[in-house]
Amino acid sequence: MFLIKLVDSVLIILVCSYIGINKSRYFTFRVNNLRNLKSSFNMFKTKLMFTYEPIQEVFHDISKTIYADKDNIFKSYIENLKNDNYEDSWNLSVAENSYGFTKEDIGIINGFGNLLGKTDLNGQLNEVELAEQFLDKQIIDAEEERKKNNKLYKSLGIIIGIGIVIVFI
Repeated sequence: MFLIKLVDSVLIILVCSYIGINKSRYFTFRVNNLRNLKSSFNMFKTKLMFTYEPIQEVFHDISKTIYADKDNIFKSYIENLKNDNYEDSWNLSVAENSYGFTKEDIGIINGFGNLLGKTDLNGQLNEVELAEQFLDKQIIDAEEERKKNNKLYKSLGIIIGIGIVIVFI
């Protein structure tokens, strides 16, 4: 009987710890996503300035280079661009790939897409630079949130597991 309670206790603590660790990964995931997005915008700006490639080709290169062809906003954008409505395709792509982003992050990303393909080269470059500035702030905020909440959720998972064991076993 004691052995069964011991195994149950250890399992409960392990499961709760896993949940806490998994929740803490969300904050790291958000920081990584924002950094990848900033790198993507930087690559977009560089390709616009020097290669004059169409947006679809630039996004295809970004998808292959930065995201290694995993699901991402840029790959989804290319697939969603069946009609020539750049803004709707971008917003749909952001909605499909918004896991890990806050509402404020999504607003910034959608803001970038609002003028996509509607302005001249200088307008596009200015829009990218503006989006990069907003992303810099979001990355700093996400880093602070990650530092604060990462350890909290890990510890909370263990503490809740121990609490459950004390109450029920």
